[in-house]
Parts: sequence; C-alpha cells; structure tokens
Amino acid sequence: MHRSVLVASVIVLLLRPSMAIAQVQAGAVTEALRSAAERGNAQAQLDYAKALGSQHPDARAWAQHAADQGLAEAWFWLGYHAPGDEATPFYERAADAGYPDAFEHVFDRWLFRADGRADVARAKRYADLARSRGLNGVVSDDAFATIDRCAEAGAPVIPASHRPSPDDQRRFAGVACLAFSEGLGVAKDLVAYRMCLLADDPPDNNWLAEVYANGWGVPRHPRLALALACHGSDVPAELIALVNALWATREQSSLDEPFRFCDHVVSGYNAGRCAARDEELHAARRAATLDALSAAWPPAHVEAFARLREAAHEFFSTRATEEVDMTGTMRAALAFDEEATLHDAFVDVVRKAAGGVLPPRADLRRADAALNRAYREVMGAELDLGTVTHDSIRTTQRTWLAYRDAWGTFGALHFPQRSTDEWKAWATTARTRQLRALMHPEE
Repeated sequence: MHRSVLVASVIVLLLRPSMAIAQVQAGAVTEALRSAAERGNAQAQLDYAKALGSQHPDARAWAQHAADQGLAEAWFWLGYHAPGDEATPFYERAADAGYPDAFEHVFDRWLFRADGRADVARAKRYADLARSRGLNGVVSDDAFATIDRCAEAGAPVIPASHRPSPDDQRRFAGVACLAFSEGLGVAKDLVAYRMCLLADDPPDNNWLAEVYANGWGVPRHPRLALALACHGSDVPAELIALVNALWATREQSSLDEPFRFCDHVVSGYNAGRCAARDEELHAARRAATLDALSAAWPPAHVEAFARLREAAHEFFSTRATEEVDMTGTMRAALAFDEEATLHDAFVDVVRKAAGGVLPPRADLRRADAALNRAYREVMGAELDLGTVTHDSIRTTQRTWLAYRDAWGTFGALHFPQRSTDEWKAWATTARTRQLRALMHPEE
C-alpha cells in the first residue's frame, strides 16, 4: 500500500467513523504497517509490533527487528514490555542510542530503586551520557546531583575492624538489634548495635548509614554513611533527601541533630517500617514501665495483671488491623499508630490508678445499653470503611470482651476502690466510643 493510502487510513481513524468502518480501516492500517515492515522499514516494524499488542507472539520479534536496525524507541519498547530485571539491557541500549525516556529507568535500576544491588558507577556513566547529549531534563537537577554524589562516595566498604567475628555472627543471630540502640530504658551498647546490624544477612544499609553518619560507637564517617545510603534506596525521593542531608553535613565532625533515615521517608512501605521500628522502641519502654509498676505487687495481683496485659495486646493488635482501613500504602503505619495509641492509653490508666487517680465511676447497665446501641448501629449499617467489615468488627468485639473481663478481674483485685462492674463499665464506655467513631468519625 502506498504512503498516501496509509495516511488516508489514519485520517479516517481519527475521524471516529462507525465501529464497522473503524475496524475495516484499522485492518487496512495494520496491513499497511505489515507491508512496510516486511520491506525493512524500522519505524513500521515497531509500529506494527505496537499494533499487534505486546501480548501477541510476533510483536517482540518485529520490535527486535526495528531495534537491530538502530531504532532507539524499539529498544525502549522491548524494555517496557520485559519482566523485571530483564528490561534493563533494553533500557540501556535505548539510552545508549539517546532515547530520553530510557534514562530514568536505567537510573532507577542502578541507583534509585536498586537497594543493595546499586551500581553507582554505572548510573554515573549514564548520567554523564545524558548530559553530553544535552538531555539534562530527563531527570531533575537533584537527581543528577544525587548520582554524582553517590558516585563520589563509591562502594560502602565497612572497615574490617568494625565487622562481626564468626562468634559475633552466632551471638547476634536472630537478635532484635533495637535492644542495643539508643532510646531504650536500658544501658546503651552502640558497638553491639552495629555488630548486630552487620550480622544480618544482608545488612540493612539505611540503619547502618545512621551509625556512621552519627558516629554511634564508631568515629563519624560521612562518606561511608553516604555510600551506605546510596546502596539502600528503593524510593528515588527518599534517596535524594538522604543524600542531600548527608552531603550538607559531610564536613562536620559531629551533628547538632541526629541523622535519621525515617526523617526522610515519604513512601507508605518505608513509613510502615519506620512505624514498626518506633513501636518496637516504645513497646520496650512501656513494658519496662509496667514491669516497674508491678514489681512489688502480690503474686496473685501480678498474675491477674499478666492476663490483662495479654488480653490487652490481643485486643489492641486486632483492633489495629481489623478496624483500621488497610487499603493504601500507609496501611502499616496507620495500624502501628492505632496500636501504639491504645497501648499508651493503657499504660497511662495503670500509672494513674497506681498513683491514686482512678477512672470515674460508671454504671455497667447503662454502659452496656449504650454499647449495644452503638454495636447495632454499626452492624446494621452499609459500611464504606475500606477493609473494615462487619466480620472484622465482630472479630474485634470478641477480643474486646476478653479484655473487658480481664480488666474487671484485675481492677477489682488491685484497685478495690472500684468494683468489678465499675471497671467493666469503664472499659465498655471506651469501647462504645470506638464503635461510634467508625460511624461518626467527626464526633
């Protein structure tokens, strides 16, 4: 088919004729592309591959024909439709040929989303290539600066004297490293913290970057901290922020404020990781507080309190996952935040009660009636709460009942100024507020 026929066919398609006519014309265009492709026209070969669709068994072969003739866009198309890491060589060929859209994919693969597999020298080579071709706008200036700084930092080589020995590896196997970090109500051992991090397989470079940026148990080593951060990224915006912060303080012998990976997190996934880390620290503090409060109690009271703490943990964790909407990338952070809030409130009530400040008196019959109204309302409503369903509320309610009863038993035993029913009424009133908040969050 002559070029004029092909152009005419495209014009007909753009005019949106009836479905039948459109199908005829689309077929004509496809045949025209095939004819041109068979004659060796590289652009037609790629366009024909696109017309066939990426799932067609012949599409990749036609795109490969175009790529072999030097069509940069064809290399990019092959990469875009290749799975996972198999895409990288195609993107690199497209970038080598100067195709602008390929560079961001190459940078992500070798730096910004590479995590521990980063190859900063390779990312730097493509950054220099982009600039030499006048393609400075393919990524932001901050991204180019980050590539340059990561390349200058080089590989994250941990000094041999800082690495754990085989005995250390065995000592720290399966150990929660936060037990040694700062912030806990126990003696700090930042050397053990570093050894524990390095004993992980593989180590988490973001937490190690904090160690060397802050000089925790080692001399401050800004270049190594920068190299570690550059080999730990899975989110471009986070890496740019981390590198900016480390670069700005690279000449300082000490920091006025600690460098924290979590201060620069913007992704839902890493926000969840940071929330989990914070909660682990807070949980240790809360446990230490409750252990100290109960240390001198009679054994029967300690036993009842242990059962209450266990019931509280079960209810709080269930509430955090079953009555919090778990859609979206921030779901983990939201769940940890809810659970932490409940645990903090629990510790506050126990601490105040131990100091003589008890919850206000409440009538169990009235509290039960209010709870039943709230429960009937939420269970009878058509919910629009994401992952929160009638079944998940019912599941949470069952764990709450055990929590309420444990409060009644322990509260009346250790704080007899309130009866079992009064402690249950207090717990019931708090649960009613939770149920009402599901239906009336503005209250």
